[in-house]
Amino acid sequence: MQEQLDLIDLRLVLAILREGGLSQAARALGINHSTAFRRLGALEKRLGEEIFDRRGGAYEPTALASLLAESAERMEREMLGLERRLAGQDTRLEGTVRITAPDDIAEILLPRPLAGLRARFPGIRLELAIDNRLLNLTHREADIAIRPTAQPEETLVGRRICSITSGLYAAGERAEEWRADPEAAPWIAWEEGRGPPHFARALETRWPKARVVFRCPSLLHQASLAAQGVGLAFLPRFVASQKPGLVALEEGVEPLEAQLWLLTHNDLRASPRIRACLDFLYEALKAERRLLEG
Repeated sequence: MQEQLDLIDLRLVLAILREGGLSQAARALGINHSTAFRRLGALEKRLGEEIFDRRGGAYEPTALASLLAESAERMEREMLGLERRLAGQDTRLEGTVRITAPDDIAEILLPRPLAGLRARFPGIRLELAIDNRLLNLTHREADIAIRPTAQPEETLVGRRICSITSGLYAAGERAEEWRADPEAAPWIAWEEGRGPPHFARALETRWPKARVVFRCPSLLHQASLAAQGVGLAFLPRFVASQKPGLVALEEGVEPLEAQLWLLTHNDLRASPRIRACLDFLYEALKAERRLLEG
């Protein structure tokens, strides 16, 4: 079996398991569906047994799929670790640095620092992954993360920039409704299981019967909806300050605090281009401390 397998085969099996289907796996690997279908069929033919049971269009893993995926994950960890270590030893102030940040920080805080970073280090090519999910730095989905978090992952290193202060905001008439009956007023919230945990805890603890009328996976969009009078929303103050018409609802509402971190993987911290970006971004974002802390 070892002579018949290669890393491409194993990556395909692992991607099907992770993505939940052949089409999704093909997209994740950057190949078309027919190529993925042929590869999987050829692999099953070489091994002499099915790797997935096809039932109603779904791909149910067999015991063989789990065995192959276990080997694929070990190989993936080794390859990713080697890539990070090699990147960390690259002494050039050139190459690509991929930065990830949520949309509110990317839109409001990053344009000027990124422009300055590009001017200071013209040999560094920047990529910005705007994503409200926590991209995996261990899997090299990004090299640097700018993210609010209470506790960074153990494999990551970095510096705390400052606190981010958030409050409760609404437009005109919604503010009056909240003052009359907070739980009867319409609310805007994150999708279930997403967003800053302290936002969800505050809503569930203080107003457990709140009438959520709109859920949205973006603070920028929540702020726009709140400014349009759709409902109340917990927003960072630096985001709410960009939306004229929003009123801070402070009566009986304690401000919410989070910590903004600038992070990279431990294997990358010695890379000159990563270090240059980290140092530049830290100073640039630290200069926005008053805005972030409200």
